[in-house]
Amino acid sequence: MSHWLSVLPELARATGTTLATASVATACAVALGLLFGVALVATDKDGPLRVVHAVLACLVEIVGSVPVVIVLLAATSLLRASAERGLAASVVPLVVAATPWFARRVESNLRAVSPAVVEIAVAMGARLRHVLVTVLLRESLPGIASNVALTAVLLLGFTAVADVLDRRGLGGLALAYGVEEPRADVVVVVAGVFVALAQAVKWLGDQVAQRLDHRR
Repeated sequence: MSHWLSVLPELARATGTTLATASVATACAVALGLLFGVALVATDKDGPLRVVHAVLACLVEIVGSVPVVIVLLAATSLLRASAERGLAASVVPLVVAATPWFARRVESNLRAVSPAVVEIAVAMGARLRHVLVTVLLRESLPGIASNVALTAVLLLGFTAVADVLDRRGLGGLALAYGVEEPRADVVVVVAGVFVALAQAVKWLGDQVAQRLDHRR
C-alpha cells in the first residue's frame, strides 16, 4: 500500500489534465458542431442552397469516417517536431474527431421538431433566422443538452486514447502502471475514475435536459 503515497498525487494531476483536455475539447466541438448542424438544416438538400448542403454533408461524413486513433496519430506525427506538446496540441485532433458526430446529432434534433410548429411560425411571418433560433433551437434544446453530455462522455474516451499516445493524463497513468510498471490496483482505480466522471457528466446532462424540457 505504500506505493499509493506517490500514486495519489499523480492520480490527482492526471485527473486534472484529462478533465482540462476533455472540457476544452467538448466546448470547441459543441460550438463547431452546433454551427455545422444548424447549417445542414438551414441549407436543406431540397432548397436553393442544396449545393452548399451537399458540400457540408460531404465534409462532415468524410471527417467523421476517419477513426479517432488515426486522427490522433496523424496529429502526433505532424506535431512531433514541436519542442513541447501543450493543451492545444491535444485538443485540436479531439475536436476534429468529435465535431462531425455532434453536428449530426444537432441536425437530427432540429429535424425532429414538429413541422406544425415550424409552419405556424412561417405563417406568422417569421424569417429563416427567427425560425432557426426561436423555434427549432428552442424546441430541440433538451435533446441537444443530452447530446452535449454524450459528446463529453465520448471525448473522455477519446482523451484517454490521446493521453496514452502523449503519456500524460489518466491514459498515460494507466499505461505507466498497466504496462511499464504493472500494478493492477492502480489501473482499476484509473478505470473507476473514468467511470465516475462519465456517469457524473451523463447525470448532469440528464438534469439539464429535464429542466429545459418545457413539456414537463
